[in-house]
Amino acid sequence: MAGSPAYKVYTKQGEYVAACKQPEDAAAVAQMHGVGSTIRYMHGVVLYTWTPEDARNPQPGTTGVVVRHALHEYQAKKYAEVHGPKAVVG
Repeated sequence: MAGSPAYKVYTKQGEYVAACKQPEDAAAVAQMHGVGSTIRYMHGVVLYTWTPEDARNPQPGTTGVVVRHALHEYQAKKYAEVHGPKAVVG
């Protein structure tokens, strides 16, 4: 059985509107909700906030790559906190 999708989308007002398995899909939903909407990891850490620049030049695919990178950075930080800063991730 598959787990809950990791990418959660919230409106600027903080309303939870979607859960997505892929960051590109979450970026497309965030784009629909406009400036200030956020993509979060499991309802917690904000990985990306949709900006006015995104609204002028929407590219959900590129935003998805940024979100994926932000999640990797977050996970590496958490891993280092548990296993020490010299622990190898990968």
